Amino acid sequence: MYRFGHNRWANININFENIEKLEKLKKVRITDSCRASNLRTLNHLPALEELSIIELFHINEEMSPDEKKHLEQSIIDKDLKFLNGSKKIKKLTLRFGGIWNKEDNYGTNFSSHYRGNGEFINYISHNIKILDISINLDINHQDQVQDIINKICNRFLKLETLELNFGFAVSEQTFDFDKNEYKKKVKEQILDFKKFSKLKNLHTLKVWGWGSYMKYKTINFDQLVKLKKIQNLSWHFDTISFQDFRKTRQIFKNEKYDGDRTAYDYDYDYYVEENPEYKKNWTRFDWINSDHWMDEFKPLEDRYIEIEKEDSRKKTKHRKKVIIKKKK
Repeated sequence: MYRFGHNRWANININFENIEKLEKLKKVRITDSCRASNLRTLNHLPALEELSIIELFHINEEMSPDEKKHLEQSIIDKDLKFLNGSKKIKKLTLRFGGIWNKEDNYGTNFSSHYRGNGEFINYISHNIKILDISINLDINHQDQVQDIINKICNRFLKLETLELNFGFAVSEQTFDFDKNEYKKKVKEQILDFKKFSKLKNLHTLKVWGWGSYMKYKTINFDQLVKLKKIQNLSWHFDTISFQDFRKTRQIFKNEKYDGDRTAYDYDYDYYVEENPEYKKNWTRFDWINSDHWMDEFKPLEDRYIEIEKEDSRKKTKHRKKVIIKKKK
């Protein structure tokens, strides 16, 4: 899709018929807006190992097309049916529309969204290793968040990297641009680590979005310890209760980790040789990176200390209020 100025745009329909004849094609990257329904002309990609589509859109009312006949209700499962026959995909990146956030919104397709119960997840090979999905939903169908998470956690047991970002499409009907808020209440979504703990091979787990409008509550954070290969965790840490975080920290400190510690701590053997106490005090909690962007290193221990200080600040503030009331 190409834009001309602020109010005009043009779409080029792409016919993917016969592309499956490229029997040695292993990598495809679509870096500009792609009309999702165009993908229905794609049969399958037999040798494909890596696929990245940034980003899918559908023609909707907010785009004010010249002819109403081109309007599409949403991105649907049928648009991605070709994945069902592409069994060798190991790395997949999909962007369903552009996610609106509270800070800086540069980009397009904020009014595009996916609608369905996550059936497209079942089209993807269960042997996939890396999955990165950013998905706009219809705010009137918020329960689809759980449908998608459940399907992913029950299907892709060989995943090594999982990145998820959810949002809701914006339009004149659903969003108040003056107040910068949705007209309909955003429901709280439960992020249950019991579900994610099924993905035993995870090295990287990211469920986070910059300036997100999503409302989350994380439960069973202590189940993180079951992910014996996890090294990177990007999360909405403010959705974890301090009590749950503290419990998880203690579980890690008591953990008898029998995996390869040098996978976390490259100089582990050297430090143990220099100081026998190093082995005794060593914990993965000090080596799991919690940096949101994963381009710097911030251990979970540092994240815990931040939350501990904030919890202490809140308690102190509460005690002061109680004292003031008693004086009155």
